[in-house]
Amino acid sequence: MNTDPKAQGDPSPPPRWQVWLSGIFAGDIAIVSLFVADAFLIGQINAFGYLGIPSMFLVPTIGGLVASYLWRPLKPGLGATRGIERHRPTS
Repeated sequence: MNTDPKAQGDPSPPPRWQVWLSGIFAGDIAIVSLFVADAFLIGQINAFGYLGIPSMFLVPTIGGLVASYLWRPLKPGLGATRGIERHRPTS
């Protein structure tokens, strides 16, 4: 068994498409699980508990945050701001 870290080599990062898909699926799973939990809890709560229903409009935001957390290695950015450093005039 070789314990030298330099000789073992670095594992290559996964392809971009795999990272994108994992973010999409993880976000969708988070959204579905929150909707299922809400559907289950709706039958269990009284009239006062229905005040929490409007917060379900924020569920897609949670899915987006989960997906963007997994997309961090891709370093996504806005198209217009990615190459700004290259196009600045030097004085």
